Amino acid sequence: MERRRFVFLSALGAAALATPGLHCTTPNAALDKTLSIPDMLSHLADEATIREAGVAYGSKMPGEYNVALLEKLLAGNAPNTGSDPSAGISSRLAANIKDGFMRGNTVVVKGWVLSVTEARQCALYTLIKKTN
Repeated sequence: MERRRFVFLSALGAAALATPGLHCTTPNAALDKTLSIPDMLSHLADEATIREAGVAYGSKMPGEYNVALLEKLLAGNAPNTGSDPSAGISSRLAANIKDGFMRGNTVVVKGWVLSVTEARQCALYTLIKKTN
């Protein structure tokens, strides 16, 4: 299977899954949950690996390593969808990940080649889990 097709299908399939037990402490828990779960990577790696990747990305990019900035970078210019702020963001994140690989907008963290979007998701996940 082509890498692009694999990435796309994996991201779409993972977007349908919810990670139980993720408790967020920021005001918008639903949005944090959507933004902080690196969908494709969560199928390939365990929680410890995702945390390690998040910490490693935070070390490489210390200026980005805070919840508010990572939320802003990941959410981007998402339209206000009313009662569910996370609606549509999952598909946009999947598209950003695919685009990141196609454009070479990647980073190597803990031996994983991740799109910058995935690495930011790992970092946000790590920060949110740290506060629980």
